[in-house]
Amino acid sequence: MQNINQNIQIEVIEHLGIISSICQNLKLTERVDARLNQNHPSQIVTPGQIVSALILNGLGFSNHRVYLVSEFFRNKPVEKLIGSGIKAEHLNDDAIGDCLDDIYEYGATKLFSEIALEIVMEKQLLGKVSHGDGTSFKVEGEYNGSGEGVKITYGYSKDHRPDLKQIMLT
Repeated sequence: MQNINQNIQIEVIEHLGIISSICQNLKLTERVDARLNQNHPSQIVTPGQIVSALILNGLGFSNHRVYLVSEFFRNKPVEKLIGSGIKAEHLNDDAIGDCLDDIYEYGATKLFSEIALEIVMEKQLLGKVSHGDGTSFKVEGEYNGSGEGVKITYGYSKDHRPDLKQIMLT
C-alpha cells in the first residue's frame, strides 16, 4: 500500500467559478475600484474585490450573515475566485463594513447604475427596441393630494376594487 500525501487540501468551487469568471470578464473589480475609496491602509482587499466576494457569497446558496463571509470562503479557492494573494480571512467584517460604508457615501444606485451603463455600452447591449413595464399598488385611507413625483388616484384596479386609490409604478 502506498503512503498518500497528507498535505492534500480540498477546495470547493461549484458554480462560483462561472460567476467569478463573469465578474472578471466584466472587469467588475476594476470598475468598482475606480470609483470607491481605497484609503483603508489596514485592508488588503480592494472595494472591488469585496463586491465580487459579496456577489459570490450571495449567489453561493448560503444563508451567511456579512460577518460570516470569511467563513463561507474558508474551503474555497479564494485566490482563483477573488484575486491573487487574497485569503478567506481578508474578507472579514471590517473590510466588508468599510466597503459598504464607501458604497453608501458614493451612492449605491449611482455606483451600480454607472457600472451597468458602462458594461452595456462596452458590450453593445443596447438595442433599438426597449420594453417598459408597469404595475399598480392599491392604497387605503385618506390622502390629501399627492407627494413629490407621486400621484395617488383612482384607476384600473387589478384587484377589481375601483373604490380604492392606487399608485402606478412604471
